[in-house]
Amino acid sequence: MATLDEAHQGGPCVHPLSDCECRPPAALLQQLSYLDFSSHRHEALSLPANSATRGDVLSDLATVYDDNAATGWTANQTPTLGLPTWTGRAQAYPAAAGTADRNPAGGAGWQTVTKTTYDTAAAKLGRPLTVSDAAGNTTTTSYTPAAAGPLQVTVVTEPKLASNGQQHKSYSYTDLRGSTVRSIDANMASTFNTYDGLGRVTATWLPNRGQSQSPNAKYDYLLERGKQPWTSVSTLTADGTTYKTVYTIADALLRPLQTQTPSPNGGRILTDTRYDSRGLAYESYADIWDKDKGPEGVYARAEYGSTPSQTATVFDGLGRPVTSSLLVYGVQKQSTTTSYTGDSTATTAVQGGTATRTITDALGRTVETRTYSGTTPNDLAYGGTAPGTPYTSVKQTYTVDGKQATTTGPDNAKWTYGYDLFGRATTAADPDKGTGTTTYTALDQIATTKDSRNTVLEYAYDEVGRKTGLWKSPKSDASQLAAWTYDSVRKGAPTASTRYEGGLTGKAYTKSVTAYDTLGRPTTTRLTLPSDDPLVTSGAIAATTDHTMTYRLDGTANTVAAPAAAGLPAETLQVNYDNFGLPKGLSGTTDYVQDVAYSPIGEIEQLTLARSAAAGVRKTFIGNTYEDGTRRLLKSTVNDQTHNGMLQELTYNYDQAGNVLSVFDSAPLSGFTKADNQCFTYDAQRRLTEAWTPKTADCAVSGRTAANLDGAAPYWNSYTYTASGQRATEKTNTGTPQTRTYCYDPARPHAVAATTTGATCTGITPQYTYDATGNTTKRAETPGSATSQTLNWGPEGKLTKTTEGATATDYVYDADGELLIRRDPVGETVLYAGSNEVHLKGAKKWAVRSYSIAAVKVGVLTNESGTAKLSFVAADAHGTSSLTISADDTQAVSKRYTTPFGSARGPAAANWPDDKRFLDKPEDTGTNLTHVGAREYDPALGQFISVDPALSLDQHQSLNGYSYANNSPLTFSDPTGLESCGGYGYCGGGGTNGEYIEDVDDDDDGGGGGGGGGGGGGGGAGKQGGNGGSGNKPGPFVSVITPLPYIPPTIAAPEYAKERACQFDPVLSCNPEDAVHGGQNNGSVTMVGFLWAMGALSPKMTYGEDSQVARDVMKSDLTAAHRNEIGQLFYGKGQRSGELTSNSIGEKDAAGQSSQLREDLTAIATHDDAKLATAVLGSYTANYEILREGVNGVQARITITNGMTVSSFAHAKTGYGTPADKFLQKNVDHVGVLGHGKGQAMTIVFRVVIPRNYNYGGPKK
Repeated sequence: MATLDEAHQGGPCVHPLSDCECRPPAALLQQLSYLDFSSHRHEALSLPANSATRGDVLSDLATVYDDNAATGWTANQTPTLGLPTWTGRAQAYPAAAGTADRNPAGGAGWQTVTKTTYDTAAAKLGRPLTVSDAAGNTTTTSYTPAAAGPLQVTVVTEPKLASNGQQHKSYSYTDLRGSTVRSIDANMASTFNTYDGLGRVTATWLPNRGQSQSPNAKYDYLLERGKQPWTSVSTLTADGTTYKTVYTIADALLRPLQTQTPSPNGGRILTDTRYDSRGLAYESYADIWDKDKGPEGVYARAEYGSTPSQTATVFDGLGRPVTSSLLVYGVQKQSTTTSYTGDSTATTAVQGGTATRTITDALGRTVETRTYSGTTPNDLAYGGTAPGTPYTSVKQTYTVDGKQATTTGPDNAKWTYGYDLFGRATTAADPDKGTGTTTYTALDQIATTKDSRNTVLEYAYDEVGRKTGLWKSPKSDASQLAAWTYDSVRKGAPTASTRYEGGLTGKAYTKSVTAYDTLGRPTTTRLTLPSDDPLVTSGAIAATTDHTMTYRLDGTANTVAAPAAAGLPAETLQVNYDNFGLPKGLSGTTDYVQDVAYSPIGEIEQLTLARSAAAGVRKTFIGNTYEDGTRRLLKSTVNDQTHNGMLQELTYNYDQAGNVLSVFDSAPLSGFTKADNQCFTYDAQRRLTEAWTPKTADCAVSGRTAANLDGAAPYWNSYTYTASGQRATEKTNTGTPQTRTYCYDPARPHAVAATTTGATCTGITPQYTYDATGNTTKRAETPGSATSQTLNWGPEGKLTKTTEGATATDYVYDADGELLIRRDPVGETVLYAGSNEVHLKGAKKWAVRSYSIAAVKVGVLTNESGTAKLSFVAADAHGTSSLTISADDTQAVSKRYTTPFGSARGPAAANWPDDKRFLDKPEDTGTNLTHVGAREYDPALGQFISVDPALSLDQHQSLNGYSYANNSPLTFSDPTGLESCGGYGYCGGGGTNGEYIEDVDDDDDGGGGGGGGGGGGGGGAGKQGGNGGSGNKPGPFVSVITPLPYIPPTIAAPEYAKERACQFDPVLSCNPEDAVHGGQNNGSVTMVGFLWAMGALSPKMTYGEDSQVARDVMKSDLTAAHRNEIGQLFYGKGQRSGELTSNSIGEKDAAGQSSQLREDLTAIATHDDAKLATAVLGSYTANYEILREGVNGVQARITITNGMTVSSFAHAKTGYGTPADKFLQKNVDHVGVLGHGKGQAMTIVFRVVIPRNYNYGGPKK
């Protein structure tokens, strides 16, 4: 079928369907003796799209072929070999309007993107030899043999680095299939792969293993007649001989059926998936523990009613989910329903949740989301019953080319965005932060940023795209803020990052890596402080201190060494593991953890803490139990061998949505304190409205009275909120009830201006003031206090000083913005240096050292009293420590209490060993602020004091920029200061809610077939294949990926683990916000063809990756070829975006058109997945854009545009360009035939992952 512009070759783009955006055809066709070749130029214009006027250019990209001297595009080309030697983009046009064509002005009008040379002089194989980027940085590739013949060795030489003169080389050795059998990085570290007879990877040796040793990973496959297909991935354990094996079993149609993974308690953990006759997964089972067998390739069917977690889905006739239910051991626990209208999708909520509706435009883009104040999306606009359910709304608009233009929040606050000719975000207007602008280098790196304070930051990069410097403009030595260096310890790896206080000649605070192991993991990190820093001159800590770390063969931490600090001696910690590789013990100068017991699926069930395993040494026990199905924490207990009963027994109760309804601590069993029973209620937007402590563990409304309050730390607070999600009132109901009203300035609607106990905000003097970017510059010490503080903010938006009267607190951050030093009003200086916390107060100095295992903080060692004292620590589900137990035989207990928003309540705990409180973050008692990740938090206000740097459009209650965890601090959490996430589940990368490990689906991510992440070359195993060898090194536009240091999954925070995994394998779950959705109502690609013929399609439609149309295209040879092409363009030429090979049937000769018709009809008749999409689409154009890079591959968005018209359908009869064809184009295509076959402009958008060495061998035969 013809593209929209196929009928207008050489003429203006006036297709009636293109009422918003127009894409003119290639500017020139060169007739060669053996082919028609388009010297490519691609323009995107908004209407009016008249080529005789300047119009509104959205993009203008061009390619020159076979001309190494080209500096810009020209129509006068005569391609010979058809090799693109120059690519560029328009950056300026002639000043005069009405020119004959929209050609940029002279050579300066074009910006070079890449220049490429090829081995055509002798070999004439068309392989790139050099690729130069817009800055002239050249990547060189050489091949062995240089002439024709199977490729054996590829050597890639990166641009020469001006900073150190290095030029990094990497080597790739391939077999006759083109599969990578050995890769050598710039440090001469080798990775080996082996393959079976079908070219599938079978084993991988990383640089820390020789081929004479057992491999780091093994892969196996079974695909035989009469047997269940399966694949397996086996990873080497720390003993160097045994493996942990995971099996993935498929059904006869090769759909994922079951996974079998080993359990830490022995046996295996099973999942199971059931499909109906339409191929829809209607049941899935999880968390099944079979203690009697280990993982194997034999399918073990799950028994209904015997599974702790089962999801059942009901689909409608179009294959859309309409009901989703969670069952626990066969009993339905909760259920939601989804309904569809032409432009919206609505989903009910479980009890305690909020129903939602997503509204899309004609292109399938989300234009509005509604969150209802209830469980049902009862909306009068969509056929609901009066009076309807109230809702909050967030609306979005888009630019002509689909970029986000505006966002309007629940209170009508608006965010506006602007872009340059190259589609880069250049302006962002925020109702709280003001307007910020960004400029870019020729390589699309951020050159400068300017905030609404008119503070300009300048950035510098090296030749391979790594950030090297940061300055406050104007750029000079005196204005340098930070610097980064690389390569001196390990090529391609960071060496040091330095924060400058007072410019290049001022004080320098440096974090560096002085040693890496063979896998590129830091083994020694160093902190260097200025020699005249008071911490150094006082002797509290040396100017240079080293932390060291060793690793076991399986990558888990073996030892971690902390340096001596402020009287605490240096210490090397040894982590002990079980056979499964889970931490079981921790020891150093003394023991800390004697044992860790895990559930069958790997959750911590009990920690045994003691300073020695010897008889008579008293132990402390921390236990957890979890809810089947949801895996929510139900109970956390602490007991010891001194006190009777429990020291702490936190029992959690939830509604179906996961809101915490109560936390009961029945600690009086120990006889040393009262119970602490907390109850909570929420409004219809899940915001906390009441928190109180009744006398007994009963949250009945009738007992919510002042007379019924009691407990270890009684309180009763009530809250209301504004439309934007800010706190409106806070009422304390203990003693003399008092209501505090929060006042806001209409000019700055989200930033609290004052609080008052009066009846109105009228005439109230502002107690809080802000700078132009929304940072608090003046605040009351506590709400309503007459004592105020002045706050200063640095050029990067970090708090640098807080002043109260004659005292001041200063803050120093490292080069990456993490808090390093705090000097507070009472004269105490605190250095945060890894596991060490160094304190200096006058002449007194002491240190605090924390101990953690499996991501759980278990102990604190401090010598503040003059003698080192070890305490064991227990916390709530958010990590807020609430109990310490001395590690000596007295087992003295200290207990403290905290409100939901993080303020202290009840009596102060004596001799608490560190300065951590809410979320286990540093608490500054001098300023009453808590340092929470990226921002400072005021627990008394329940708000941050600066604007959230990350806007979360899916969380309506967070758009005000200041509130904490959507005002639901028990249900959610915000440990990064960036985004609310599930406090009782996983907080993913960047603080997102949801699981952080996800299986790779080959249809989406390319895990099988050709590459995936398996072993760096063989595929089959997706991202589970390990780090593998790379087939090619990045070209000049490809950033050097330096992953975060390895921390074992059992120790690393979930968000850290996810982000690090995504730095290796950029799978689709890494950035779900980049997904384009829409078109899911129209069924498969063949169904779309049927609906088009019936006249049932809209004139325009975008089919996103949730649509069956996109899924059909993703399974096709078309997408496989496009993935291969993207890999070549990105890794070979450094192109991050551009056009892909299009399909124009009209350009084929008669024989080619006839052959294409036969293939298309056969594909449609046989429903051949590999060819079906191409058959239905016919002619099309395709573009790509790189979204995310990783060590093992890249993630790209593919956009395919196509027009379904009667003339396209009739080409078999009318031919191309004939009078009959032109008649249909002019008179029939737009209106159809009696309403049938009306033209549709179709856009198909989806994301794919391309492994670094992906190799598509051509269409299936």
